[in-house]
Amino acid sequence: MKWNEVQNLYPNEWVVIEAIQAHSDEGLRLVDEMAIVQKFDDSFEAMKQCNELQRERPANEFYFFHTSRPRVEIRERRCYAISGYLQNQLIQPAPLEELVALRSFSSKL
Repeated sequence: MKWNEVQNLYPNEWVVIEAIQAHSDEGLRLVDEMAIVQKFDDSFEAMKQCNELQRERPANEFYFFHTSRPRVEIRERRCYAISGYLQNQLIQPAPLEELVALRSFSSKL
């Protein structure tokens, strides 16, 4: 389903959507095709449902929006940690010894 179809079906509503097809462009995540998960009158309830779904199915993309928005676009944020060591990686943090070694190495640069 396209965003304009969602807007026509649910005018002035909060909706939780699942991205079926999406792409990134210049720091924005743009959702091209979506499925409606649920509609809400309250933004807080929509956010809670969205967060719960994301925890249950972390490989999927869930978002909540008010249908008054002209487009479905999300500003992307990159995850950075100590000198980029965990940059864009969904892994457990490194042991403390490695982080100390990395910190002392990067301070010499």
